[in-house]
Amino acid sequence: AIMSHDRKSRRGDRTTTREPECPCAKEYIAVNLLEALDDEAVASKLRKILCPDYDKLADIVAAKLSARLKKLENELEAKDEIIVSLSKRLEEAENKLDDTEQYSRRTSVRIAGIPEESTENVKDKVTEVFNAMKLQPVINRVHRVGPKDARTNGPRPIICQFTTFPDKRAVMQGKKSIRGPFPRVFINEDLTRLRSKIFFNARQLKRQGVVSEVWTADGRICVKDSKNKVHYITRLKELGSLDGHRAPHLPYQSPSTSLPR
Repeated sequence: AIMSHDRKSRRGDRTTTREPECPCAKEYIAVNLLEALDDEAVASKLRKILCPDYDKLADIVAAKLSARLKKLENELEAKDEIIVSLSKRLEEAENKLDDTEQYSRRTSVRIAGIPEESTENVKDKVTEVFNAMKLQPVINRVHRVGPKDARTNGPRPIICQFTTFPDKRAVMQGKKSIRGPFPRVFINEDLTRLRSKIFFNARQLKRQGVVSEVWTADGRICVKDSKNKVHYITRLKELGSLDGHRAPHLPYQSPSTSLPR
């Protein structure tokens, strides 16, 4: 009885101390199986074994793949529609932001070419220019903008904001009269970065002979085409529609990156 008990104990010990199967063995078998399936001879034998159900199995797999692909196509189409809708809404929001920013600049002008000095009264300098135009607009605020350019050492432009829009309009209408006393001084509307780029591109079209004249009026870019028709432009795609001319690429600039004021 004691010996029998010892044998059972030893058998029990062998059972409890059996080493677990190495996971590497399963990987080894799987790798070799896949390699075997790549062998045409092995694959041919499997086809013969599965021949009665091979076509049926292939049809089932094809049907499932087709259904899956159709589902994915529908999902992609739905996502494309969402992207188009969001892009349209984003464009509308960008346009509204640009309109709002431009409206905030409607009583301002940018003056370039007035010499800059270390100790200067900017208001006196612009007043001298306006006096040459025989105008006395009421100035709300005036200052230079942007960092100094050490390479060119040129004067920085000046932003001049008037109290009323009529004063700004009078300055814009009479700006050509300063060509004599101030030949290097130029007065332009204070445009947003987006509209400044549109204005630049419109002038490029004029140089290329695509349009005949380009100017600005109350924040809009005015373009006279080859048929003497005037277009009032606030969007880049509107400029691209002139004479079938392709609009140049212009990435959106948020108000945070607008021209300094």
